Amino acid sequence: MNVRRNGGRGAPLVFVHGWAMSGAVWQKQLDHFSRTHRVFAVDLPGHGLSAPLEGPLTIRRCGEELARFLDEERLDGAALAGWSLGAQVVCYAALLNPARVAKLAMVSGTPCFTAPVKGGVWGVPAAKSKWFARQIRADFENTLRGFILTFFSSGETISAEEEAAIKKLFFAHIPDLASALSLLDDLHGSDIREDLRRIAVPSLIVHGRNDRIIPLEVTGVWTGSLASRANITVVPDCGHAPFLTRPEVFNRVLEAFLA
Repeated sequence: MNVRRNGGRGAPLVFVHGWAMSGAVWQKQLDHFSRTHRVFAVDLPGHGLSAPLEGPLTIRRCGEELARFLDEERLDGAALAGWSLGAQVVCYAALLNPARVAKLAMVSGTPCFTAPVKGGVWGVPAAKSKWFARQIRADFENTLRGFILTFFSSGETISAEEEAAIKKLFFAHIPDLASALSLLDDLHGSDIREDLRRIAVPSLIVHGRNDRIIPLEVTGVWTGSLASRANITVVPDCGHAPFLTRPEVFNRVLEAFLA
């Protein structure tokens, strides 16, 4: 996997991006935490500058690659932070390589993306998931651009310049289409709630109050599934990417958790 690195001392801190994104989205965290940690931002297979894997890409395979990376770099006592789909990836890595992982942070993620029951308020309805998958296949780039617009909530006050800079990060690297589609298919059926009962490391849940992609109610699903107590921070007036639109708040919360 391609990896962005910053900082030479301190405990390792590894950031994992969401679906169809790249490690470039974590630049503000790479800069900030490099003073106190060895910081890494990975590009998942077929994303950013990482080559695709042979065969279908799944969330578990991404977790396997991340677990292997921790061994290759000998990152003992690592804290893993995953955004959106990346939240499930870091959970898999913790399950597959528990000796290397000390803490987990799940940012705007969900252990079960598609609502498992009709009317489930904390998951995306199955019909909506299927519609999105059809749109992505029909017009990948334009649908992706529209999807990214939903990252921001109506109450999020950022300047036009800041919004343009954030969107530029999103499109720094367009993912391999086959990898993105395969991962999307797996995301729609993924449910790791039972797996979470085997994760006992300290955990942090960060969620934007006005997230339009993953409902706020999912924070209760995390805490109801994890074996250990999780800290929860809800960022007000914030959508799906608090680490980008509220970096000062996010970095402060993560700093406190890592201390």
